Amino acid sequence: MCFVRYASFHLQSCKLKNAVKMTEIVGGLNIKEVAEGGTVFELKYDDSPKEDDITEEKNCTEALQNYLKLECLDVNDSYDGDEPFQNIAKEMHNLLQNGKIKKRIIREGYGLKPELFTNVIIHYNAYVQYEAEPFDSTYARKKSFCFIAGEGQVIEGLEIAALSMRLNEKSQFLIDPELAYRNSGLNRIPPNSIVLFEIELCEVREFSGQNPSESNDKDFAQVYPKCLALCVKGKNMFRLKDYHGAVKEYSTAAEKLENAILNDYEDQLKSEELLVRLYTNLLISNTQAQIPKRGCVYAQKIYQMAKNKTFKVSAKVYFNHAKCHKMLGNFNFAISQLKKAQNLEPKNPEIQQELAALRESEEMYKKQEKNFGKALLSG
Repeated sequence: MCFVRYASFHLQSCKLKNAVKMTEIVGGLNIKEVAEGGTVFELKYDDSPKEDDITEEKNCTEALQNYLKLECLDVNDSYDGDEPFQNIAKEMHNLLQNGKIKKRIIREGYGLKPELFTNVIIHYNAYVQYEAEPFDSTYARKKSFCFIAGEGQVIEGLEIAALSMRLNEKSQFLIDPELAYRNSGLNRIPPNSIVLFEIELCEVREFSGQNPSESNDKDFAQVYPKCLALCVKGKNMFRLKDYHGAVKEYSTAAEKLENAILNDYEDQLKSEELLVRLYTNLLISNTQAQIPKRGCVYAQKIYQMAKNKTFKVSAKVYFNHAKCHKMLGNFNFAISQLKKAQNLEPKNPEIQQELAALRESEEMYKKQEKNFGKALLSG
């Protein structure tokens, strides 16, 4: 990975996978002979391009074009003498007092910031000045990047940047060369370059000596902020009318929260409040995705939670539950749910319109049934 401390740069991780093959010229060597330094090895490089590598290189190179950042170029019509990164820095604040890392939050996150010796999983694009195409991009490779905070596995500036973030946060950072690649001049990075990172903090997990994706952390303190982040992702997908995507994010959050281990009564209250919100969002998303049976399941979960609890079922729960039953042809029950919604919000025009449309659909359905019955008798 390109950010291993002082290691050679690996943007082209999708390009430079041709293995070095070592061939011993003299056979039958023993350990003692090798240790005494009396053996000579010849390295033979297999530099012939592999078909998979060529395909991966092509895909990665094409994908980089999707993440161009024109702000890195000097394209302002009203040029004021500042360089592109100086203009970007005007909207940032100093993350360090010495100004060697500057930050601008693009999307707020939730929960606690990562701590040392935790697995930090991020997505990022990285740029140098006067180059619109990123010199490295996990998005282009379609694979997030994981490192252990405090282990020196990445450049210092990237680690400080990631440790300043919260779950689901997306931010930009300008990193001084002293905390980046210094004067190494690696690949497409000129020596002593300030670098711009756009980072998304995807996940944080306690380090357990295993792959973070295999970890099974159910502690509520760890699960809750992740569920909040998933809730935000689901909301963004819903706004884009990707209802199936929203259902996936909300369902994942609900499942994590349902299986979380609660430590005290406060955890229970926070869990219940978020679960009601997730179930409501799942009901609405399934209604929009026209999956009425699944929507009804989440409506029933809300009703069950409302029993002997302090919160009341909202009008939008009754409203969307009614729409699910309308799709299922259960008109009488749908009308009863809409009336409950109307009692809570009597002046809501959307509820009134849906009630009128529902009664019209019921009448039409009854006529169709009647005509169908006549057709059967006459046939």
